[in-house]
Amino acid sequence: MKLKNLGLATIMFCSLSAVCQEDNIIINRDARIDQLLETREKILKENMGFQIQIFSGNRESAFTLISEARLLYKNNEVTLQYQTPNYKVWIGKFFDRLSADKFLMEVKKTYPNAFVLRPIDREKNKL
Repeated sequence: MKLKNLGLATIMFCSLSAVCQEDNIIINRDARIDQLLETREKILKENMGFQIQIFSGNRESAFTLISEARLLYKNNEVTLQYQTPNYKVWIGKFFDRLSADKFLMEVKKTYPNAFVLRPIDREKNKL
């Protein structure tokens, strides 16, 4: 009797697996979602909120330092800013303060007076 029940259970199990349906999932996504994601990515890249300032002073020193910094930090953007009467050298563009602070620890090994800043867009803040 037990052997008969075992055989019957085996046949039922095999027949169930043979009858199972295949799952095909079709996702209909609006094309505007891709456009929205691209726009979001562009805005995030343009509005990186934090940079690291490694120098503020005269023109000659700034140009020397910017060349040196570009060699040391090839993976980060190094820029020269002029804000009367000083030239400033900034490194990187960071979305959040935490990532800027992490990189600042590395930069301080070479430039101990470096600090994190959040630059203001002078074009947006004109009266």
